[in-house]
Amino acid sequence: MHLKNFSVIVRDNVVTLSPAYDLLNSTLVLEKAEEETALPLNGKKKNLTHKLWLDYFCSERLGLPDRQIESILADFRKAHPTWHQFIDRSFLPEPKKVAYHDLLDERYGRLEIGSANS
Repeated sequence: MHLKNFSVIVRDNVVTLSPAYDLLNSTLVLEKAEEETALPLNGKKKNLTHKLWLDYFCSERLGLPDRQIESILADFRKAHPTWHQFIDRSFLPEPKKVAYHDLLDERYGRLEIGSANS
């Protein structure tokens, strides 16, 4: 993702993110992608871990309280099966769907998020 893929909507002096559009999993397309993100997270662009995302970014950089972080993680756990459903309904060829399912589960595992069913 690049910043150009994000837009904001301003209504009544309230700024919100617009609905997502033009999203592409470049890992599936490039197959040997060197990076997981365009912008570095504490100097890293790949092998992003639970510690980097939650301890460094959410806690240290954003200053989110533990309760809010846990709420976000609960939302991610709940969304896990839905992501798999989206992949199944996508127009991707079957081998890319399998690769996407595997990638999603690998990243959930690396972030130690789990799923609502685990």
